[in-house]
Amino acid sequence: MRKVELAVQILGAALVIWFFHWTVESSGGFNPPGDEDYYNFLVRGWRAGHLHMEKPPHEGMARLADPYDPVQNRDYRLADATYFNGRYYLYFSAVPALLTQFPYALITGKELGTTTGIFIFLSVGLVASMLLWIAMVRRFFPDGSPLWSLAGILVIGFGNNLLVLARRPLVWEFPIAAAYAFASITLLLVHRSLVSTKPVRWLMAAGFTAGAMVACRPGSVFATLLFLPVILFHARRGFEGRRLWRPVAALAAPMALWVVAILIHNHERFGKFLEFGISYQLSSVYEGRQRHFSPDYLAHNLRIYLSNPLGYTSEFPFVTAVAVRGGPAGYLDAWVEPIAGMLPTFPHVVAGLACLLVTGFLRRHSPEFRTLIQAMGIAGIGALGFLLLFYCATPRYTAEFLPHLSFLACLAALACASAFREKPGAGWWRALFLVLVLVGVIHGALLSLDYHQRLLQRLRPEYWTHIADGFSWVTRILQK
Repeated sequence: MRKVELAVQILGAALVIWFFHWTVESSGGFNPPGDEDYYNFLVRGWRAGHLHMEKPPHEGMARLADPYDPVQNRDYRLADATYFNGRYYLYFSAVPALLTQFPYALITGKELGTTTGIFIFLSVGLVASMLLWIAMVRRFFPDGSPLWSLAGILVIGFGNNLLVLARRPLVWEFPIAAAYAFASITLLLVHRSLVSTKPVRWLMAAGFTAGAMVACRPGSVFATLLFLPVILFHARRGFEGRRLWRPVAALAAPMALWVVAILIHNHERFGKFLEFGISYQLSSVYEGRQRHFSPDYLAHNLRIYLSNPLGYTSEFPFVTAVAVRGGPAGYLDAWVEPIAGMLPTFPHVVAGLACLLVTGFLRRHSPEFRTLIQAMGIAGIGALGFLLLFYCATPRYTAEFLPHLSFLACLAALACASAFREKPGAGWWRALFLVLVLVGVIHGALLSLDYHQRLLQRLRPEYWTHIADGFSWVTRILQK
């Protein structure tokens, strides 16, 4: 049985990685960096000895009375770049380039495209999540079916909107993909710390990767609250003679190094430790006058991310995301892209979380399992909580919280099925959840073809036509 399970896991992982590779490739990825690769402009600047992008602003920018006025700079601006003291800076985190494109350029003398960097980080995150899933299934559910192993791996790949990052692998998606990779590695290291007899080294590594996650996406600082149940776990266990300061220091020290580096980087660019560049960002609105974060946006964003309906059609790819207009004062509804909410799109998440909340099954499992479940839930809710306060919503942001909640839901469902294995109807429950997983996986794969105004159809019409023809039988059935 173990050999069969291993084969299933390898095949499932290979399918996921292949599909992500195909998605990036079919979106124009893996080509040499073009003239609009902002991250390589930044790397060129570093190699020239400065922190701004090696991209001179249009000479017309210097003549404007107010270069941040979108009406005045419309013909000159570099969209979404930060303009400060006559130079362009990158508002988005520099960490992804520091860890991939910069060393690649130093070693090879060539440039690594942002699209390739996104695929690298997505692959790292996927592998880390799969390893965590496999480790937890083997440790806590050794008698589980290989079908559950496969279901978890497919959910990690397709059941959480990660594919939206691969469908349009550009400057906006790069830091999110990198943050996902570091978040996945962090949870894997947390698991190792919970089951190890010498957890300090694992906690230190987890603190480092969590710090890198925050450096990639500063808003994910709230996701680092995942360490609270981990520290409490060690406190209850009487960590090494009750020297609890050691795990706290092991986590805090490497995270603090990243935070200090971010603050110094900000100060060196803009003269302020807490200025990330958004005040000087150039876009279709006057960014310096926007209310970027407000509790007034919370309810509106919650509706979009959680319950926005998923549209169905008889034409390939059979599903479509829907944009929500309107919103509270200050909200940029024009920037809200079509989004399919978590509840209608990924029903396995709803079912799994219902297990967690309703059955109270966690009391039946080990402290290590409960702690990791809690950490994963806090990571997802922390990331989501920050996004609910932001002044617009996009599908790429869902990749910051959905992977955690989707993974947690699968673990919860598996634990519930195991705990009530002998109860009447348990077999029906397991079958139902696997059907919901299948629905979520299909939704995730098809939505990757719909997002960004069906980008694949515009970039690679021959791919689109070929795939649509292959599903023509589904169209005929639905149109009857």
